[in-house]
Amino acid sequence: MLKEEQLKVFDYQTKTFGGHSYSFTERGISDFSPEERKELYEQLFARGGFIPLLCGFREVYTDDDANDWVYAFWRNKVRARINDPWLQEKLAPTVKPDPYAARRPPLEQNYYDVFNQSNVSLIDVNENGISQVTPKGIRTADGVEHEFDVIVLATGFDAITGSMTQIDIRVLKAQPSSTNGLRLLARMTTNSPNMFFVYATHGPTAFSNGPTEIQSDWVIHCIQYMRAHGHSRVHPKVHPKKEAQAEYTKLVNDIGNKGMWSKAKSWYTGANIPGKTIQHLNFTGGLDVYAEMCRENEEKGFEGCEFSSRNA
Repeated sequence: MLKEEQLKVFDYQTKTFGGHSYSFTERGISDFSPEERKELYEQLFARGGFIPLLCGFREVYTDDDANDWVYAFWRNKVRARINDPWLQEKLAPTVKPDPYAARRPPLEQNYYDVFNQSNVSLIDVNENGISQVTPKGIRTADGVEHEFDVIVLATGFDAITGSMTQIDIRVLKAQPSSTNGLRLLARMTTNSPNMFFVYATHGPTAFSNGPTEIQSDWVIHCIQYMRAHGHSRVHPKVHPKKEAQAEYTKLVNDIGNKGMWSKAKSWYTGANIPGKTIQHLNFTGGLDVYAEMCRENEEKGFEGCEFSSRNA
């Protein structure tokens, strides 16, 4: 019985945006009165975690008015927990600096409350930058030396493509530089037969509960199909005028451009890395849509893939 219930949960997860056991409300924000909206989001924020992001209004990611409303709700909830007005403005600005959820909001329990402690300070390096690392700590532009026992360097988070482009992967033919943007068929790239990328570029990756078994199943079924038909190699097809991975890249960009993610300097698009090509690194259409695309691709004999033998 337990196994049956687990299978039901797994099946339901493939039908949700983020691959969780919960999903967006089926009603739009305009279907709720102001009081009903507030009541709904009070309940979501009380549950915490990803719940406010993935159980509220789906149009928060595509509609400016809906996004403004949710940001205002979040801002007021956060500011109520912070005592100092200056900190309130720094941590939850009155004027929305970026669309809500265009960057990853902190999934926290008491992060903002900690700033009320006497031993915690916030320094805005945009206004008061770091001038020197000293034997005792860090000196800022205003000449103040801040003493620390430990300094954590949390910089250069080159998400999703960073780890891949830094690996010395040898391919059959030269490929475009990664600075020109990666063009992937979600799980594979040209000139690299039998090389599968799971939970990587142009998958639901940072927007889903992963690694998901959906991609793993697709890879397994692709290998099984290849063996059943006497092949030993598989890679995306390349046509002079029509390239499968270019089509998929365009789809990822078209869907991403409908959302809010390009409006923020975020690791979602690589905008946090100087010189890196800004592009949609994730499939933002939802895990449910992605899963259906995988199923359709299998039914069409792994359309977009080219199979061959090693001696071909």
